[in-house]
Amino acid sequence: MAVFGLSLVEAGLTVGPLLGGFASAFHTRGETKTWYKTIQLPWFTPPSWVFPPVWSSLYLGMGYASCLVLKESEGDFARHSLAWGLYASQLALNLSWSTIFFKKHQIAYGLANVCVQLPLAAWCALEFRRIVPKTALFMSPLIAWLSVAAIINYEVWRLNPNRRYGEPPANKSA
Repeated sequence: MAVFGLSLVEAGLTVGPLLGGFASAFHTRGETKTWYKTIQLPWFTPPSWVFPPVWSSLYLGMGYASCLVLKESEGDFARHSLAWGLYASQLALNLSWSTIFFKKHQIAYGLANVCVQLPLAAWCALEFRRIVPKTALFMSPLIAWLSVAAIINYEVWRLNPNRRYGEPPANKSA
């Protein structure tokens, strides 16, 4: 059975990251409307409406890149185990960032996450490109956006010194 010319596994690889992104956004949706509005943001932070379409396209792009790698390896994941390990690692970090940053209010740990995620995603993109050169077209936007996200996360960390590791303790003097 094929979906848009892709096997079910290939279709799953393509839309899987997008579904993970939807789940992550759903899980943290309340915090983006409440807590996020209370922290200091850098002047260059994009408006909130930019994030859903950008992340949707990035998730579909990285998913399709993984599909191309799978096609090249004829379904044998072990053939490119380093690339798959890098892909799974950066995707897991990517999907966990929203919970760390938005749900747990851990600005510093969100920054640490993206600082590990970015080089893993870049290394994954290089490995994917080595296997299937045109995957660079689908992974490069992710690297660019993660670079911007890392800068924004750093600036949020810098601008909110009392909130880097969650909410400050309540003032007990009264």
